[in-house]
Amino acid sequence: MRAVFARAAERQRRDEVASAPPGLSLAEMQEVAAAAGIDPTHVAAAVAELAAAPEPLKRIAGVPVQVTRVRRLAVPVSDEGWARMVSELRRTFNDDGIAGQLGRIREWSAVGRGPRRDMTTKLSLEPDDEGARVTIRQSARDFAFGFTLASGIMSFMTILFGTMASLGVDDELWIPTLAMGSLAIVFLFTVQIGMRIWASRAEKRFESLLDRLELIARADAAGQPAPAGHARRVEAVAPAVPAPTPHVAASGLGLDALPDEPERESGNHPSRRTRA
Repeated sequence: MRAVFARAAERQRRDEVASAPPGLSLAEMQEVAAAAGIDPTHVAAAVAELAAAPEPLKRIAGVPVQVTRVRRLAVPVSDEGWARMVSELRRTFNDDGIAGQLGRIREWSAVGRGPRRDMTTKLSLEPDDEGARVTIRQSARDFAFGFTLASGIMSFMTILFGTMASLGVDDELWIPTLAMGSLAIVFLFTVQIGMRIWASRAEKRFESLLDRLELIARADAAGQPAPAGHARRVEAVAPAVPAPTPHVAASGLGLDALPDEPERESGNHPSRRTRA
């Protein structure tokens, strides 16, 4: 009975969330603020600050495993603008990735290769009332979990062998104890220090990337060509075709030097002179 009621309550909650009306727009919130005696300009500034505020890092055992950055674009993004953004993402991460669209939400995702094969990157572009919301997220959860698990196993083996050696089971057990303890320290240092360095670099990289994507969106909305970096890449892919040069005869003679065709007369039509 508890399971049935719990399932029924969960279904009702999902139905309520699905049928809930959308949130207030910025103009509606400003109207409510004006009625409450709050300057509408402060409402717009607060919305911009919340949209630009970075999301907290997700952690496992105190280790950052996921970096997320969100940027709100004041202009909508067309298909051409999205194509330019995908090109910029591929250049930045040196990975073609997979671009797709689900409804109105556009997405691009990539999985690392080589030593970074456990790292996934995903960007989503979701249109809103007057612009778009860009969310980029990179996760190294599997990498951090693997090193944390290895460190835990090495620590357990160190304690086990150390206990056995201290009880006099075998004096040579101190050798694997030291080896296991060293590996545990290496794994712990790698996951604790390495993941913090990765998270710091990823945050700076994402901010720079979002700045470039915002410039692309603004240029696309204004009907301007792609930024200089994109133009250089296009020229590198499609070399310029040389302009055709006029053909000059080897002798250097003009048309006036050619002999005239004999005149032809027929009936009432005047004679015509042509040059081949």
